[in-house]
Amino acid sequence: MKTEITRREFLVGTLGATVLFLMPRIAISEEKEKSCFLYNDIYLRHDTGEGHPEAPARLRAINNAVKEAKWYRDLLLVKVKEADFEVVSLVHNRKYIETVKKECEAGHRKLTTGDTIICKESYSIALKAAGGVLEAVDTVIPSLD
Repeated sequence: MKTEITRREFLVGTLGATVLFLMPRIAISEEKEKSCFLYNDIYLRHDTGEGHPEAPARLRAINNAVKEAKWYRDLLLVKVKEADFEVVSLVHNRKYIETVKKECEAGHRKLTTGDTIICKESYSIALKAAGGVLEAVDTVIPSLD
């Protein structure tokens, strides 16, 4: 049985940390299940400093391991697209988004809202990461539009 949900319902449920109750309702193509892989070198530019787990070396290692896997050729490679403000504001408070943008552009190394380490490009990279995830969802589950 195929039950469709809107992109907003999916985003609020998934990104609002309640993914499990929505997953059974999402209809995936019955032909062949698809898996996506989202990676772009732009993500390596999120500079968190030496010793932080969110390091470019970790992303490179994951990317290399996936590329070497025998099933790599079966993956759908997702192109990075920037999420727009309205979509991101479905999950994050608008004032918080504006604070992140302002503090990244100002060259802060840490958000004033907590202990999140940032760099000048973190805001732009975060929008591309969120947009990439949305593109992956749309690729695997195109009926959400």
